[in-house]
Amino acid sequence: MIEEKIEIDSLFFELPFEEIITFCTNLIHLYQIVTPTVITSLRKSFPGISLTQQQIILDIVLGSLRGQRLGKFPKGWYVTSILAEQATHMVISDYHGSKFKGIKTALEICTGSANDTVALAKNVKTVHTFENNYLHYLLAQQNSNKIGINNVHFHFGDIENADISTIPFSGLWADPSRRDTLGQRKFTVAGYSPSLEFLVSLSKQCEISGIKVSPSIHHPIEIGWIRDFVGFEKECKEEILWKKSDSSHHCLTLIEPFTQWFFDEELEISRQTHVELQEGMYLYEPHSILVRSKQTKQYYSELGITSLDKESVYGVSNNYFQLEMVTVFRILSIVPYKTKEIQKVIDTFQWNERTEVKKRNFPYLPEEIQKDIRFSTDSTDYGVLICTRHNGKLTAIFARRVAAQ
Repeated sequence: MIEEKIEIDSLFFELPFEEIITFCTNLIHLYQIVTPTVITSLRKSFPGISLTQQQIILDIVLGSLRGQRLGKFPKGWYVTSILAEQATHMVISDYHGSKFKGIKTALEICTGSANDTVALAKNVKTVHTFENNYLHYLLAQQNSNKIGINNVHFHFGDIENADISTIPFSGLWADPSRRDTLGQRKFTVAGYSPSLEFLVSLSKQCEISGIKVSPSIHHPIEIGWIRDFVGFEKECKEEILWKKSDSSHHCLTLIEPFTQWFFDEELEISRQTHVELQEGMYLYEPHSILVRSKQTKQYYSELGITSLDKESVYGVSNNYFQLEMVTVFRILSIVPYKTKEIQKVIDTFQWNERTEVKKRNFPYLPEEIQKDIRFSTDSTDYGVLICTRHNGKLTAIFARRVAAQ
């Protein structure tokens, strides 16, 4: 670690770091990938670079290019491949930061790419942020400086061993590591670093605390904490545990367009599943945050939507609801899941190969379903074939997406 730190310091403070990064970026744009020519040109143009520094440079270039493609960072930011993959999208970071508006001093744990750091800095007078990866620590400072952020104090080291007694923080934001040294995800509460117990203990002096956790792990929470499942585009990106005096309800949050739905985790809902499917009914597919949070039943219950099956997340209703947390389909036909029955309907509708095949709680993959179907070759029409369970039976539903009105 000491030798690597020396190499990184030399790269950032002795060598022309940005010039080298720009040089390599241009080469990779030219060749599309890292080729022997790229490496040879790098060594020839900057002969003082060591093998370790070369590996770091190439990782930063590839990570930064990937991060830009994913739209996660401002133009000109430098990140490693790990940061490009794991970093929070900036629009989600803005949501995090908005919760801290008016707080005088915030403590952030695990700086990462500094997306959350910058969002906090826009809402808080002073931010103290800790990062124990030295390369990420330096990149975060450089990225923040590029956009004129000057109210952040960067700290390198392990927060659990740091003396923070002189930091009068009243807000806490933490995005603890949930991966091992090889980058593999950990799927237990015990896999967090720093531990959730440590983070919760820090929160006791705060007006507001937020801890980003994995939505695939169940986290027992104390009184005063709420769950916030955050969705962006089609995915459930994260779960946040919030503690704030004016928050008392768990919620689901969609970032764009911004909408929230509040739920009662203790409310018992009996799932209504006995319904006769008919043409013209509306089929509802829940957003991933409803599925991840296990709140589909409560959401459907509030709207009077009936679940297709106890094993299915699809809902059905005679009424049309225009909602951000569901995708709506209009049912055209329903048949038992048998290839001959499906083929008859496809032939009747003259749907072509652009027909979308979806499945939920179903034993076959879309490609397995498609291989036994012959689509029209001279038609411009297509629709959606939804394979799921209805009243315990495998069912094929033919539908069209309903655009927002």
